[in-house]
Amino acid sequence: MNDTGWPHVLNETLSRMLMLLAGVRELPEEAEGVIARDPGLTFIILERHSQLPGQGASELPTLASCLTELGAPLLKSLLMETLREHLRDPAAGQPDPQGLRQAHIAARMATGLAEALFYPRPHEAGLTGLLYNPTQLSEISSVERLADRVDAWGYDSFLGDALRYQHLPTDTLDDAATLVRIAAAAHTLLYGPEFRAVEDAGRLTGLPSALIERLRDETLLSEPPAAGNGYGTERLVRDLSLYAFVEGCSHVPAGPRTRLLDQLSDHLRLMFGLHHALLLEPDQDESRLGVTNLGKGSEPDLALRAQGGHLAAQALREGVPLFLEDAGRASSVLDKQLLHWARAEAMLAVPTPAGGPRRILLAFTDRERLRGLTGDTPYLARLLALAMPRQAAAEHDAAAGENWHALARRVVHEINNPLGIIKNYMAILRVKLGENPAIDEELRIIHEELDRVARITWQLVGASPSAVSPSQEIDLNALLEELIRVSEPGMMAHKQVHLDTRLDPDLPALSIDRDRAKQLLLNLLLNAIEASPPAATVTLETHRVVGMRKDSHLEVLITNSGHPMRPDVLARLFDPQESDKGNGHAGLGLSIVKSLALELNADVNCRSYNGLTTFQVLLPLT
Repeated sequence: MNDTGWPHVLNETLSRMLMLLAGVRELPEEAEGVIARDPGLTFIILERHSQLPGQGASELPTLASCLTELGAPLLKSLLMETLREHLRDPAAGQPDPQGLRQAHIAARMATGLAEALFYPRPHEAGLTGLLYNPTQLSEISSVERLADRVDAWGYDSFLGDALRYQHLPTDTLDDAATLVRIAAAAHTLLYGPEFRAVEDAGRLTGLPSALIERLRDETLLSEPPAAGNGYGTERLVRDLSLYAFVEGCSHVPAGPRTRLLDQLSDHLRLMFGLHHALLLEPDQDESRLGVTNLGKGSEPDLALRAQGGHLAAQALREGVPLFLEDAGRASSVLDKQLLHWARAEAMLAVPTPAGGPRRILLAFTDRERLRGLTGDTPYLARLLALAMPRQAAAEHDAAAGENWHALARRVVHEINNPLGIIKNYMAILRVKLGENPAIDEELRIIHEELDRVARITWQLVGASPSAVSPSQEIDLNALLEELIRVSEPGMMAHKQVHLDTRLDPDLPALSIDRDRAKQLLLNLLLNAIEASPPAATVTLETHRVVGMRKDSHLEVLITNSGHPMRPDVLARLFDPQESDKGNGHAGLGLSIVKSLALELNADVNCRSYNGLTTFQVLLPLT
């Protein structure tokens, strides 16, 4: 492959990313750590991010911010593209494990020097070490050509020069940019003549020799991530098939519990060769585990305590898969009884991922088959999460819908009476103020919003939650700009929140119920403003996105800073609940958002990470 080719990515990285992304809509936190250990995939992510609209001519972003902006759907697409390039020629560009280990050490050395110098972007320094040796890490043939590729990203950064010049004699770099000198100092500490390396690094950075020696020794003694590439192509192809299977299951609609159980049983048998498995679910007070047989026959007549010492209870407590290869090694009599009941040699207990309903898959097999399943547990866990919680969610939605309808009937009459009075006084006020174009526009907005409130309340009592008003062609950007005008005089002025808008000017028209779309987006925008600290920034973005199945959506991203949401809060984010905002808030806003999204056939997702909370709205273009 020539110098415009695809950087090589380790089999192990590709396999681990397949496991992390199978069936998910939000990027797991572990993704950044997996990618950061692989120079090839790190390079691909950064290069792809530079091609997003609005990138370039700014600071080189961190890997974490790149992943946040790319999002799970685009990262999945990029991973598939990387896999295709890799499988086209799996023997090409296999990196030297020692060279990869040196890259990790160089990255840590450069990062340490940058932090000691209080360099504002230490992640750039780390990249100078990680990406420096392309002949071992990719199919780009030279450092010079790699630097040219980095320069083409268009960022206001000296990363390209740091890659290009760090190997030069140190006495030629005294006046170079700070990042170049940091990279050269790290390079000479690792590869230069030992008798003068500390002296040269000190001249380049201005740091004391004692500090440089300590940093070098700590870096060399610390153990970098394992640099092996033990995943063969055969294993990678298997992971790809499991990924595709679990990803497909994530799009299967919910159904009756019996049908979901039958589907789960079939999946376990066909894809994983598990002909005998139990689904264990804690009861309401989490003292006992209910048992459902996913194979043939009846459930074992055994009492399973959720807090016991048996394998399933341990997996439930620890949240990680556990294995038992031999009944003779079992410390629990219950585990021995279960193996005897199943007539099996070994068993594994796989819990659902954190954040959803707690369940355990207890599967029985032979020792040889168990060893082959150890790498499949992430897929089993995700399959279990996808297969069963949707039923619970569907039942919960039905109950919540009934409660909301009853609540609406109680409050709608109390809302419509003051609305009529307000509109009458608005008409009187317009006459008293006389002609004034600026005031007329503000009164028009107020009058229109009052009419919208009246229509919303009518829909709550006069139509079923699933009824959809006639759609109309709207300009999404214009709708958002209207919402900004409504929000700005009140919430933004009070909290001095700055609104950063990044609206794609080339969006197509959207056919949708305007009132519902407006209510959904206004709820999210006001929530973001309320959750922001004073003088913070709320970012509002629009994009057109295309999914893997070629379905096209308009995307709205609303991001605010502040305290990240706890996992338990995220798990019930769209449920009616008590609000912690005070001042009369009923905690209903996001539940209303969920109902509106269902009516619009839209999708609303939330991620809260590293001090930023982003709500993503996907509005279908079909």
